Amino acid sequence: MPVADEAFHQHSQALRAFAEGHYRDAVRGARNLLPGLRTARDPAAVALRLDTIRLLLDASELWWSTGGSTGAEPELAHDDLVDEAGQVAATAGDQRSRAVAALLRGRHLVGSDGLGQAVAAFAEAARLAEEAGDDLLLLDALTLQGHHTVGRSITKGATLLAEAQRIAERIAERHGPDTTGPAFAHWTLRIAKLDCVRGVAEFDLGHFDTGERLLRQAHGAATAAGLHDQRATSTNYLCQLLIAAGRFGEAEAALTQEIDLLGGYAADSPHQAYNRALLGKARIEDARPDAAGPEIETAWALLKKRPHHGILTLVRNYLAELLLQPRYTGRDLGTAENLLRESARECRRTGFQRSEVAALCLLSLVRQDLGDGVAAVRHSTEAVRLLEAAGGTMPALRTEEVYYRHYAALSGVGRNIDAASALREARRCILAKADSIADPGLRTTFLRQVPLNRAALAEE
Repeated sequence: MPVADEAFHQHSQALRAFAEGHYRDAVRGARNLLPGLRTARDPAAVALRLDTIRLLLDASELWWSTGGSTGAEPELAHDDLVDEAGQVAATAGDQRSRAVAALLRGRHLVGSDGLGQAVAAFAEAARLAEEAGDDLLLLDALTLQGHHTVGRSITKGATLLAEAQRIAERIAERHGPDTTGPAFAHWTLRIAKLDCVRGVAEFDLGHFDTGERLLRQAHGAATAAGLHDQRATSTNYLCQLLIAAGRFGEAEAALTQEIDLLGGYAADSPHQAYNRALLGKARIEDARPDAAGPEIETAWALLKKRPHHGILTLVRNYLAELLLQPRYTGRDLGTAENLLRESARECRRTGFQRSEVAALCLLSLVRQDLGDGVAAVRHSTEAVRLLEAAGGTMPALRTEEVYYRHYAALSGVGRNIDAASALREARRCILAKADSIADPGLRTTFLRQVPLNRAALAEE
């Protein structure tokens, strides 16, 4: 077999391994192929080099971190690979290559330098992919652009995700049964990702039933295909919804199962850390803070070893929330406050405002517990300001909680008229979400089992 044909064969084998969920084999195959492609000069080999870099990054994403890399399999110096992709695209000079490089740069920026730069990179990738006439690449770019734009504007993000869905339907209509062939090895993963981010966006908008349907669809597809990273992500998003709906037992069972599954494959992955922390959050909401402690502490230790900025502040906030619990034996308001101030500072740099707003809400609670009502109001007011500036909805954040914390802070300093207005807004959000749940029993669970909802609706 000619050398060029052998390289394409090796790439096909690695791609098939990834599509079948054998990520370590895919990393090994792509990694072995790449050195030979670095010395090639013909256009086909240059294009294959870029596709191999992308495959290597896709297959190793479970182990991505922003804290450096040993370079050992399956861990890679992914920042160097992203830089290399940019150099290869500049050499190739075509729109598709530049789109791939921009897409990879955006994914790297999400976990490192911040959300704003990442969204800009995804937008660039989408523009270039459209100019190149590559619908598959355009679908990838719009899915990521839409998902991460939700953190800045839920309306703009939802519009981009609707466009991604339209592109997916167009591809399926044009190619029909061919979407099961080798040219579409990533198709199942693409659709699972799109359903997943559409589902979590619907949840963020307060549409619980629609969000749950899409998230279960994504989870089922990822599980059936053995896609470890996408299964872990869809489990996380689904369980965020279940926790917010007061279905703590379901969330705990699903997270425990996923932690066991991923633990045998990538025990130190940031995905694993996020799911462990979310399991702790479920137990906090279920009034079992001492049971939450080991999970959140394990997650925090994992992220200190393998940091990921997109996840780090979320888990830091969970740890602070744990330390605030009156029934937690390790309660420590001082450490909680330090963690929350660190989160707020970091979020201002990275652009993850959802976690900054959550940190401000919890800081308000800390200051109120310490008898500093003025600071409590200052923090809660800033949280409301940031939320409303973003359109009133943010991912991984309960809008009603922001308003309820503001109500509590205002009540604490005797601003009863303003407090009543904040409470009305919290109740409005809760009841609107309840209306999105068709099942009467699940609607009652949402209203009565979630501590925040129960408290807000019981206030006089």
